[in-house]
Amino acid sequence: MYKHHIKYDEHELLEFFKELPIFIGLEEAQEFTYSSKGGNDVRIIFSASVYENRCKIGLYLHEGWIFETTIENVNAIRTHGDGLRICQSGHPNDYVIYNKPNFFIVTTDNECIT
Repeated sequence: MYKHHIKYDEHELLEFFKELPIFIGLEEAQEFTYSSKGGNDVRIIFSASVYENRCKIGLYLHEGWIFETTIENVNAIRTHGDGLRICQSGHPNDYVIYNKPNFFIVTTDNECIT
């Protein structure tokens, strides 16, 4: 079955994470990671594999992970108010990452239309 790649806006990601992405392998492969430090020394690590429709989110504090998940069937990443929404096809919930005052992640009803 043919899958579409993840739709996203590079500028939205840059504005949200306030860091440039690190490309994994060749830039054309569209696998990248953002790492950004928020308040209370919490670091978020966000990775996307555009052609595999997969994202990983991790929150890291000092020397250990406090949260980590892999999200499959991602069809879009877009800003959502003060957050960044990760839209999934065939799933009732989306993930939304917020960066103020600290990084935190919530799940919410799937409102994405792609």
